[in-house]
Amino acid sequence: MLLHQMLEKVIERFPQLKLIIMDTFCEHLRGGDVSFAERKRTVALSLMGFQQIAAKYNLAVVIVNNMKAGKRNPW
Repeated sequence: MLLHQMLEKVIERFPQLKLIIMDTFCEHLRGGDVSFAERKRTVALSLMGFQQIAAKYNLAVVIVNNMKAGKRNPW
């Protein structure tokens, strides 16, 4: 079951929801034995699913994806 499918079950239980904030989106895709292509496919399907959910239930979905940056030299 993809993340947006699980989210829809929560929305159905709490129909008064108008805003969903997901932080951090890609964190659950890190590691494991999944190829880059499969992760890319999963992300695309989830994003399309979130868009459909937002339209269907008239709510906003905010997705945050933090990127880990390496140490920076201030000079």
